[in-house]
Amino acid sequence: MKRIKRHFIKVKEFLKLQQQLPQQIQQIFQEKISKKVNVEKVELENFEIYLVDGKPILVKIEEKIFPTLIFEDAIKILPKIVVDEGATPYVCRGADVMRPGIIKIIGDFPPNSFVVVVEEKYQKPIALGLSLHSSQEIWMYERGKMIKNLHYVGDNVWNFLKNLKLYT
Repeated sequence: MKRIKRHFIKVKEFLKLQQQLPQQIQQIFQEKISKKVNVEKVELENFEIYLVDGKPILVKIEEKIFPTLIFEDAIKILPKIVVDEGATPYVCRGADVMRPGIIKIIGDFPPNSFVVVVEEKYQKPIALGLSLHSSQEIWMYERGKMIKNLHYVGDNVWNFLKNLKLYT
């Protein structure tokens, strides 16, 4: 079993970290985080998870910081990319989102933005990605990679979070 380090960090350190996130996600923290919350950093071999009052809300992989798929406040406000049923299993195995699989875009965004990838039938989040093009530019293409998959249902982060829920 891989070694896990888990320790509390100062709220000030966490707030500095979250400044790397988009403005709309930073606002969630400004509204909900007080100096009295407990912030834990869970360090694993390939990623770090940040827990606020026991809830896993941010993940850091390499130098990228982004919300987890179970951080509902962030997932609600981020733009959505709806993929068809054919693309869903591939995205859930880590594939990037290609243009032919996109059937709808909910919300506007510039290139290099966080977006939530949702499946067509129930609109459930299946991945968090980084847009390679703006929401308007995506429709100008017929093929090609549109969204880089960062975190998806079934990845190592997701599986760790499922197990973490049993203990928190």
